[in-house]
Amino acid sequence: MTQRSSIRLFSIPLLGLPLLLSACSGSPPSKEEVAKLEANLINQSVSMFFGGNRQNQQIDTDDIKIVKYTCQVVKDFDSAFDCTVSFTLNDEPQKNTLRAIHHEDGKWRLAKEQPN
Repeated sequence: MTQRSSIRLFSIPLLGLPLLLSACSGSPPSKEEVAKLEANLINQSVSMFFGGNRQNQQIDTDDIKIVKYTCQVVKDFDSAFDCTVSFTLNDEPQKNTLRAIHHEDGKWRLAKEQPN
């Protein structure tokens, strides 16, 4: 094996290293992901309050405009974050706290128990 081919074999795996590290870094959800989570949380609350399946009154992600959000990793859990979210819904200012968990399939989901 020549020196050039051995360098090429070594450099190819290194190109994928940043992608692999970013996938495992435990970074918080993006603004778009927070909007989806917030819509899910609101829709869950509406369903529990009114009961049944109210598809025609579901909040869409596009209805939520994130103004500001901050997320802190939950102690000892690099894939769980508590996020404080300021947003507007139908031009009404809202503020909420939610707990999001990043699963191995790459999707963000709400924790079963939400912070108060």
